[in-house]
Amino acid sequence: MTRGCRIVLSIGLVLSVVASLLSVVQPRVLQNLVNGIAAGRSTLRAATLLTLLALGTAAVQGLQGYLVQRGAESIARGMRDRLVSRYLSRTVAAHDRANSADLLSRASVDVNVVKNMVSAGLIPIVGAIVMLVGISGFMILLDPILFLTILVAFLIGLAIVVSKGRSVRKMSLDLQTSLGSFAASVERLLAGIRTVKASGAEDSEREKVGVQSVHVWTEGVRLARLVSLIQPLVNLCLQGALLVVVILGAMRLSSGRMDVGELLAFLVYLFMLITPISTLSQSYAQLQMGFGALDRIMEVDGLDEEDFGLDASTGRRRGVSIEFSGVDFGYLEGEPVLRDCSFAIRPGEKVAIVGRSGSGKSTIVELIERFYEADRGEIFVGGRNVSSMPVSELRSHIALVSQETETLTGTVRDNLAPGTHAVSDDRMRTVLRQVGLCGPDGRLDLDLDTDLGQGGISLSGGQRQRLAWARLLLGDADILLLDEATSHLDPQTEAAIFALLNAHARGRHARGRHARGRTVVMVTHSETAAAIADRVLLISGGGVRKEGTHRQLLRESVEYRQLRAESRRSEESPISLEIA
Repeated sequence: MTRGCRIVLSIGLVLSVVASLLSVVQPRVLQNLVNGIAAGRSTLRAATLLTLLALGTAAVQGLQGYLVQRGAESIARGMRDRLVSRYLSRTVAAHDRANSADLLSRASVDVNVVKNMVSAGLIPIVGAIVMLVGISGFMILLDPILFLTILVAFLIGLAIVVSKGRSVRKMSLDLQTSLGSFAASVERLLAGIRTVKASGAEDSEREKVGVQSVHVWTEGVRLARLVSLIQPLVNLCLQGALLVVVILGAMRLSSGRMDVGELLAFLVYLFMLITPISTLSQSYAQLQMGFGALDRIMEVDGLDEEDFGLDASTGRRRGVSIEFSGVDFGYLEGEPVLRDCSFAIRPGEKVAIVGRSGSGKSTIVELIERFYEADRGEIFVGGRNVSSMPVSELRSHIALVSQETETLTGTVRDNLAPGTHAVSDDRMRTVLRQVGLCGPDGRLDLDLDTDLGQGGISLSGGQRQRLAWARLLLGDADILLLDEATSHLDPQTEAAIFALLNAHARGRHARGRHARGRTVVMVTHSETAAAIADRVLLISGGGVRKEGTHRQLLRESVEYRQLRAESRRSEESPISLEIA
């Protein structure tokens, strides 16, 4: 919470107390007004004072409501910013285990519940307590016996609220969890809407999401049932007290122990008493729901966090080495993907990593990027152990293009320069033409401000990959990681992309200190990519089975020849469909 936010809420809290005090004084002034009328005295002063008190109370309450709501919005904003910061600092492995829709629900629905807890729970309680104490004091002065009747009713109502409070918190937590699961189901449906429609699975998906919707409804109804019982029970206690007060008050009035003004003031206080008691019961329920949501928000702190470290120098160091030394890694415990994997890539070298599906090729890229941490062994980049490098420093030297390129929701410009470096529009357009995102006449298929839709939905797989290549060419990374980076490209475009890669890796478009080549790691099934590499690493059995040039491996490795033959057959074989 910022200092400004604390000041705003503090002022709102003070105004809440002031409004309560102004409200509490009014029945006493009303008592003097009624007694003055009954005695035939002038009541102008009392009437004026009562009017000013009423107007002042309304003005203070209006300002207090605005300040409290503004402070609550500021708290919500801070919590949303904090959650986004937490999401960005968490490891890729933590995000893989988490549910993105549930995380979204925490940053939206749960934060809104906490905001309501502040505005309708925490702050109103203070004003309600002040009003309750003030009213009780004046009621005791007016008639202690009648006040005891009210006190019994209040204690019964308080017992009801407290006894149900814990159940409200638990049910609220269950409701927020159900909302998170429902959001996850809807996100899954929308993300795969093409598959759902193409498979004719609308009914089954509707049923699956419907189950989650029923869970939300059930939890919501349970909570509503409990909350709706609290207020009527409290009101019933107050109404019983009112009936007793009217009867006893009439008796005391007829016996001369109380005058009309005192009875009227006491009844007004009794009606006023309903407000703080109702506020306390509602605020208590709101607090329990807010604490439940707050528990879910705080759970995000339990996700594994990356070590960004201090701002590190990101000066270019063309030609960065990469070394794996005895690395073990598995996504699941007891199921290793890499076992005692060791290899070294020289500065400025272009290396292709090949192997069968599931052999661990892409895992090597993810470990270099520190999306995951090795279970055993050491990984060095530029001679430094990556486990001791802040990830911000490490990734400042790396550019990545993957097979399933993730496109950011937004414009072409947003996707070309998502980081902090500034790139001119002319440079962006030039690179877009170089990667083939233009027509035969040289006109761009996509303008820089073209909206690509949710997750780049308007782009084909090839366009997404070429857009990622354009981002790589605009950057200034020392290490280029390419994970099946041409899988969606036709052979002609692939050849053009590799020509751009060679020029970029050698630093042809760079000047001065950028004259040395970049280190390139290509995970690939493409024979073209393997052929242009300085060296090929054949991954099998969790480590490097064989290494050498493409020609050497063709001569010396049976497994490599089999891979190449299988790759050619998969590229050349026509697809046949047999319809029964």
